[in-house]
Amino acid sequence: MATAAYELDLHATASSLGLRPQLKPLRGHWTNEVSRGKAVFEIRGNLAMTRSGSVAIIEQSGHNSYNLAKPSGVQCRGELDGVGRLCWDDGRVWVRHEMAEGRAVRCVVCYGTGSRNPYDLVAAKVKCPHCFGIGTRSACHAARTWT
Repeated sequence: MATAAYELDLHATASSLGLRPQLKPLRGHWTNEVSRGKAVFEIRGNLAMTRSGSVAIIEQSGHNSYNLAKPSGVQCRGELDGVGRLCWDDGRVWVRHEMAEGRAVRCVVCYGTGSRNPYDLVAAKVKCPHCFGIGTRSACHAARTWT
């Protein structure tokens, strides 16, 4: 009961600040169905971000339908189908990309911090391109110890 009240209060606070509620069905990592893993998109809140740093705004326009506004001004419309694919009107299809699956070894490149340069004192954090900002990598990328 307390959890429902907290979520209601959080939603009311977000709407009073002019923030849109998060798009929970889309939250996470997505990739193109044809070239899986080549381009990875992270949807967080109402933002779709790439590893290169470009950001697009995604908004829900109906039940399982979404609009994507790119920085270049291009608008795309997409629908979430029954299988969980996000089908865009220009023919592209995004599928879930399980980036963190099976990752248990600490990333030796970023020392497990998830940021590209852990010693950089600038406020802007850039995700480590080797562990995708989660601080762990798969065992096949772990440092080898020869005995």
